[in-house]
Amino acid sequence: MNIPKLFLLPLIENSLKYGFKYRRDLKIKLSVIKRNDVVIFRIIDNGGALDTSETRKINKRLEKPEKIKNQHGLKNTKQRITMLYPSTTFKIFNKLSCTVVEIRIGGANYV
Repeated sequence: MNIPKLFLLPLIENSLKYGFKYRRDLKIKLSVIKRNDVVIFRIIDNGGALDTSETRKINKRLEKPEKIKNQHGLKNTKQRITMLYPSTTFKIFNKLSCTVVEIRIGGANYV
């Protein structure tokens, strides 16, 4: 599987930028998991988790093809990986007071 260079960088930058607004003991966890033919990338941070309504709004904005005022890093990352792998899902959610960005790339049985 070919992954665009530095495609996770904007997501980590977002964690740093927004996470340090709320805490100085920020922790960021990056994981890559392969389950069957799906590769899952997760970026989790403990800095000021977004509430459920905000994550819903962001996820809806990311689905729309038009330009958005905010979340350029999220939008660009999603577009780049989706162009290579159309079966990709891109989702933001909260878990245990943390913000989670999850990217699932299907059809990765050759990895």
